[in-house]
Amino acid sequence: MKPKSRYIMPGDYCRAMNLQLSRGEVITLLNALIEDIKAYERKGEAYLNLNTLAEKLECFLTEKPAKP
Repeated sequence: MKPKSRYIMPGDYCRAMNLQLSRGEVITLLNALIEDIKAYERKGEAYLNLNTLAEKLECFLTEKPAKP
């Protein structure tokens, strides 16, 4: 008999991250994420799962800001 498959929870693949962000950096990241989600919705697409959304947020968080 086959074992029952189990729903994979978003936390199953999460890594712990220790970040120290200023209030301005948090606002910038959230605004960028919101704009990205709106762009997907304008194209008629959407994030289908939390893992995809988490990966996108991780990309925003790990980007190095350009030096002036």
